[in-house]
Amino acid sequence: MTLLRGNAHLVDFFTSFDWWRTQPRNDLVQAPAMCLAETGEVYAVYLPQPRRVKVTLDGPLSYRARWFNPRTGQWTRLADAAGPVWESPEPPGEGDWALLLTTYDWTTREWKSYFNHDGLQYNNNQWAGEKGSLRVRFGPPTASWWTTHNGNRPDFPVSAPWVGVGSDWGNLSSNSPLPIKLSELEVLKASLSATVPRGKPNQMFKVYWQLYFSDKPDGKFNRGEFAPTVYGVNIPSNHWGTVLGSTVVDGRQWRFADQGFSSGMGRFIIPMLEPQLAPDANGVVEIRDVDIKALIDWCIAEGFYRAEDYCMVILAGWEVWVQDDNLRMNDMAFTIKQKGKPAVTIPAWTTLMTKQP
Repeated sequence: MTLLRGNAHLVDFFTSFDWWRTQPRNDLVQAPAMCLAETGEVYAVYLPQPRRVKVTLDGPLSYRARWFNPRTGQWTRLADAAGPVWESPEPPGEGDWALLLTTYDWTTREWKSYFNHDGLQYNNNQWAGEKGSLRVRFGPPTASWWTTHNGNRPDFPVSAPWVGVGSDWGNLSSNSPLPIKLSELEVLKASLSATVPRGKPNQMFKVYWQLYFSDKPDGKFNRGEFAPTVYGVNIPSNHWGTVLGSTVVDGRQWRFADQGFSSGMGRFIIPMLEPQLAPDANGVVEIRDVDIKALIDWCIAEGFYRAEDYCMVILAGWEVWVQDDNLRMNDMAFTIKQKGKPAVTIPAWTTLMTKQP
């Protein structure tokens, strides 16, 4: 594909998307325009003259649309594009132009691929040979992220992609307030809004938070896993373990289940929201200001965790057994306060946190 006469800013344009995944698809545009595409993901269009262009699009999501000026390297945002056929406006000037349509700002198909943004760490966490992707679109006003999976292991969860705050096996999110000793943790609240697929009875997944504890601020995860769960589909009964008891926090009922000791990481306890969240007509499940600290304190009082240990990381995401559709996190947030320090809400752009300490 001949692209960007003069090539002055060629690198800037091509490093803005995974060009090596695209193929020539001039059939998706009208001549003399030319197109490279990974259908459903990205469309890079070259216009040798300034004119409107129609692009045939695929995929269930809208596309972020931007003009690229090859003479200056400047990007110009457009309103989002949507299929099946989208027509651009006129380019904002004379000469040749490039048009980039992308569904996401950051995409990975790699296992344990980390990305830091706005104090959050994104991780395409997967195992058991699972083939999944993590894709992120950054605001405004919020960041949304999607995962797609081809998992099919009803006997074993094949992946757990997540976004979190803290240190995941030494990979630290930017400006993290964690780790914090549990005895010094004054506030830990979490919120999330997710869109889940509906009407597919064979799916198996859960929406949850995950925390890991350690006996040292720079140590391994060896003092416990903690996984408050707010929604699940067809989760096998043996996943939850032995019922320990229940408590009510801010009017919400939580039942605690004990999975025993998890791979050298300590006691694995799952608080389950009862009743679990119910998706609305659009498949959205949402919960705000969950007092995670109160749930931890219940476990400390029962002797399952220790006040002298450290909370290393808190994550939001899903654990997947069988899944062949998109799971989407629309918004998520954590408010964290250590004794003697101001409270921090991460990410700052969230629209979910309503009760500030």
